[in-house]
Amino acid sequence: MDKIRVALLCGGKSAEREVSLNSGAEVLAHLDQGRFTATSYDPATDIPRLAEDAQAGRLDVAFLALHGPLGEDGTVQGLMELLGLPYTGSGVLASALAMDKEAAKTVFRGAGLPVAPDMVVTRAGASGEPDLARMAFHTLGSPLVVKPVRLGSSVGLSIVRHEEELTAALTRVFDWAARPFWKNTCRARNSPVVWSVQPPTSRPCPSLRSSPPPGTPFSIIRPNTSPARARRSARPAFPRK
Repeated sequence: MDKIRVALLCGGKSAEREVSLNSGAEVLAHLDQGRFTATSYDPATDIPRLAEDAQAGRLDVAFLALHGPLGEDGTVQGLMELLGLPYTGSGVLASALAMDKEAAKTVFRGAGLPVAPDMVVTRAGASGEPDLARMAFHTLGSPLVVKPVRLGSSVGLSIVRHEEELTAALTRVFDWAARPFWKNTCRARNSPVVWSVQPPTSRPCPSLRSSPPPGTPFSIIRPNTSPARARRSARPAFPRK
């Protein structure tokens, strides 16, 4: 049987480029060589080559090991649709909504799901409102999570416990993005759920519980360095009822 020809996309142009390259390396290391043959493409430089190979029929499916804007936000997903190349992960609309925390929480609230209170502020809004820190703490409480609206992992993220710390946190966010996103902290656990879709049916795969490394409040991702790995538990994230 012929092997499935996989286009592995990793790297890209976002602040999470190094994380994506690490993800791509892990995929290559664990791909079943008996069933798949993989070719790597970096969207920062290889889009013309990817398009040529896809249109020439040299690829069967794309594995998107991308993180952040221009990778997880529907842009690359739209390109795959144009190329007619099946790809892993969510589609264009779901990817675009999930990348934008303000848009995603609007959808969640509209669906009746409980979400933590939040505020979104622009650079102009932050500079034009001298009492912004006091207002944020009065509205959301303490501590606050401050991070960019359209970046993932912990890039640009700060946990602010005192009003005087907010200015530095906003400066850090504005280094990465135009809109910071604030929310109050809540105790929660990270439990990814993957759906296996084989039309006309679909089913959820077992979910693994994820927790940050010991001694840290969240999994830290720093650009240009290796990510601190979160611990993953093999036990189900949600007990059976």
